[in-house]
Amino acid sequence: MVGNQGGGQGKDGDRSLCNGLLWDWIHWQNTPRTSPFHLLTRLLRHLSHGFQEPLKPGDPVRIPGDSKQIPTLAHSYGDVPVVHAAASVQRMTAMAYLILWTYEEHKIACQDARRVPYKNMIVIIDELEAHLHPKWQRAVIPALLGMSPHLDPGLNIQFLITTHSPLILAAAEPVFDQARDRLFHLDYEDQARTAVVLKNAPFLQHGRVDNWFTSDIFGLGRARSLEAEKAIEDAEALQDKDAPDRAEVQAVHDRLVRHLGDHDTFWAVWTWFAEQHGVRR
Repeated sequence: MVGNQGGGQGKDGDRSLCNGLLWDWIHWQNTPRTSPFHLLTRLLRHLSHGFQEPLKPGDPVRIPGDSKQIPTLAHSYGDVPVVHAAASVQRMTAMAYLILWTYEEHKIACQDARRVPYKNMIVIIDELEAHLHPKWQRAVIPALLGMSPHLDPGLNIQFLITTHSPLILAAAEPVFDQARDRLFHLDYEDQARTAVVLKNAPFLQHGRVDNWFTSDIFGLGRARSLEAEKAIEDAEALQDKDAPDRAEVQAVHDRLVRHLGDHDTFWAVWTWFAEQHGVRR
């Protein structure tokens, strides 16, 4: 995504559809009065708003073995070439560039054709959470939805986003509009698993991230490890027994100690039962 396609024509006279982030960034930075470099700067700052060090372009550099200039991001410890930036930073940088490049190229094409630019855009993002720290996962949906005014006050962007992250969905709760937004769930059509269908699922506010884990969207039994989940299931089965054996209780208790955290809510349910059968934490 941060690669460079190169400008001009190829050896066969092929035209370049997109110069790529590296070439465009340097070109825009060297011609700030006639380029959308100020918009790129604004988008980078917006997508990293609230972070200790918001994304900010630095001075271009050359890296060993490469004769071209490489754009950088400014940090308190120095400028970092975007090709050496963290995967999360590269992804968000590429996202800002591609959305900006698409709209700018559309405006140029409309100007050449003497047409009025469209004010509607569709952006498709697969696996939005890829490489993103949980802090960024919590902030990315509101940030994306707030991009339009930074590009054009009249621009409407529709996002089609896929995710496997419950944190992404939890972060979407404050901005999800039931009148215009939709949540779709890709799942098997039936228990035979012979077909997959895309279902329009109700968007319910689950609040905590672990509640999203156990919702119909993700379908996990518990928001714990598999070992912890199985230990709790066995513990609950013991609690349903009329006269459980102390050795059985001790064995399950030892597994709970091994797989549950000290502050796990299940201890409130289990501790009294275990003590009644001679087992203490």
